[in-house]
Amino acid sequence: MAKINFTDEHLANLRDKIATAVMNNIVINGPMGQQYSTIDIIHNLSINSLRTLIKSLDKQINALSLEDEWVENPNEEAIKNFTFKRDFINLALGYKLACEEEAKKEHQLNALNSKLEALKESQKTPEDRIKEIEDQIAALQ
Repeated sequence: MAKINFTDEHLANLRDKIATAVMNNIVINGPMGQQYSTIDIIHNLSINSLRTLIKSLDKQINALSLEDEWVENPNEEAIKNFTFKRDFINLALGYKLACEEEAKKEHQLNALNSKLEALKESQKTPEDRIKEIEDQIAALQ
């Protein structure tokens, strides 16, 4: 799996977008008419659901865009709104991917530490084990 490049700058940008979305009570409409709040985006939706939302917003942006850049687009405000939502969801997706990667790393590290401890324990002689128990008894007295 490729390394996720979610930086502190991305996190700061995500926090700004969350604050804006909460303050403006922005609701994101899904492809099947579902409505998602900021809390849903950050905490409840899966990575695949976020990707689906991004694709849906991309289609909406493309449908409202004009091919001629010299003509003023009457849908500019709607495009700006959809672009904000898309960027917000994309940052939330990056955050979730980074959290997932961090959890996997932590799990692998714990597994390796367990293997290392088991290997160390298997290499101890009976005299080492007796010494450890005697030290524990002495500490308790």
